[in-house]
Amino acid sequence: MKKQIIILVITTLLILSLSGCFEQKKDSNGSKITSDVKVYTWSIKEFMEDYYGEGNITAWTYYGTGITMLFDTLEDGDTLIIKDKIPEDIMYNSDSDVTEIPFSLVDDNGNITTTNYIQINGDITDEFLPGTNFTMTVHIKHINVTAENFMGSGESIKLDLELFREQCDKDEAFFRTSLTDPNSPFYEAIKPMSESVIERT
Repeated sequence: MKKQIIILVITTLLILSLSGCFEQKKDSNGSKITSDVKVYTWSIKEFMEDYYGEGNITAWTYYGTGITMLFDTLEDGDTLIIKDKIPEDIMYNSDSDVTEIPFSLVDDNGNITTTNYIQINGDITDEFLPGTNFTMTVHIKHINVTAENFMGSGESIKLDLELFREQCDKDEAFFRTSLTDPNSPFYEAIKPMSESVIERT
């Protein structure tokens, strides 16, 4: 009898804990939170406003100052759903077989201040014409490495970067090696994403 009561208590606790884990909550912005992973639904503008960088590629390459490109809100493992309209200057590059979608931040005067190119494999311009409503679902990946001998210079350099898991299938060890060895193919770290991340809505 004692054994049955213990089993019943354990079963009840398991059910309660599992229901807590999978309960969908919402944060102050109305975005769903499942367990410790958050799901955010943003426009292009909200996505662009949340991203910031310190340093730049030129300084990184020539002066070894390091580079930081992170989100204010998003963290490793979070899901980001971008819902918006395809911009006018979507473009297919036949040489690389990649469609580029420019995500731009525009100021109050209508001037573009920042542009981030999202790359999708293949030609999707027939399906995603300018003005088409779309939904893009991606997941956040955080890379934080320090290379002790940056490009063989003897200098130490830090890379702190958040990007989409769908555009990066490399781990931190790859980045560390690529930053240290001038002959290593760093350009392979970031690739165009599969067409499956984007859909018409």
